[in-house]
Amino acid sequence: MNIKNKYILLILSIILFTSCNIVQTNRINNYNNSFLKHSNKSLITLFKLDLSHSIFNSREKIETSRPLILNDKILLVSGLNYFYRVNYQKGFITYKKKLSFSIFGNINLVDNNKIIFYASDGNIYLTDLNLNTIYWKYHLSNESVIGDYKIIGNKIIFKTSKDRIYSINKNDSSLNWVTKSYLSDFMPLNTEAEITIKNNKIFSGFSNGKFSIFDLNNGKTLYEDSITTDETFNDITASMVIKDNTAFISSYKKGIVAVNIKTKTTNWISKIPAISKLFIFDNIGYYFSVDNMIKISIETGKILNKYKLNIINPSNYFLFNKKYIAISSKDTGIYLIDINNLDSSSKVGVSSGVSIKPILKNDKLIILTNNSTLYVLKIK
Repeated sequence: MNIKNKYILLILSIILFTSCNIVQTNRINNYNNSFLKHSNKSLITLFKLDLSHSIFNSREKIETSRPLILNDKILLVSGLNYFYRVNYQKGFITYKKKLSFSIFGNINLVDNNKIIFYASDGNIYLTDLNLNTIYWKYHLSNESVIGDYKIIGNKIIFKTSKDRIYSINKNDSSLNWVTKSYLSDFMPLNTEAEITIKNNKIFSGFSNGKFSIFDLNNGKTLYEDSITTDETFNDITASMVIKDNTAFISSYKKGIVAVNIKTKTTNWISKIPAISKLFIFDNIGYYFSVDNMIKISIETGKILNKYKLNIINPSNYFLFNKKYIAISSKDTGIYLIDINNLDSSSKVGVSSGVSIKPILKNDKLIILTNNSTLYVLKIK
């Protein structure tokens, strides 16, 4: 190849490289513009607190606990081998303690002066509010607690990763009863499918598609039915919602299934896959199906509308301030959807994705992000 041809080839390569960069830049700019036009500020940041020096930092696996609101000023939060009390009104740490274990899952308040939590050593602990006194511990073998602990009189009710429900004595941790495991052999349990308790009955969906009602006092099965018969994947995808005499069960395969809990009959099935629980406003239901939000009549199950979402890797769906449905994303933070303006969403300005369910307290949203930053935000 002569020198002239080499120069021509070099010039053509530079032009091609520049053109690709321009196209790529335009793609990025177009993406950002399409995103930003939907991003008005619905929340303001009161403060953020960096806890990254002690909380395990991973985007794939979050080894930390959900914060607990203790009172109007203090919240409790734990990371890898550390426990904190934080003044969430002013944004500073009031107490810090190094632990010999890590706290995983939710921390719940017991009798206003104790807390209960599951730890990395396989034990459930009941301690004082500073973790200085251990009242008792209850060991679980190869399973962990999912969701909240339900405190009913002297009973503590909880669900585990083996799809079992336990009742233990609040005073000494002795076992009252435990159900059989409903865990599908094909897929792990979706940890959003927590238990619901009403009128001394426990309502729960399970990963194998079963919907069951148990007696709170003895754990006996009062009713059981299969929402789906296909046990090749996790089907009950979220905590059920009970309104009046109807249980609304979220199924990935069948959508929202409305069951009359008195007659044990199915009222209707929405048939659009559900990956969140049903949110109800003025007898209208809203739920999420992969990349859509579905608006539905809770009386008839008729689909009223579908709204396209543009959210990466959503992880949790929750109600905020009786006006907003908020979505936490493992990749891009928090989005708010105004029930009165369903055609647009607003992104909350946090520094990374959110895998742990945020806390709602009056007009404040408390978030622990994947990069271990604690945010307290207020709705405008």
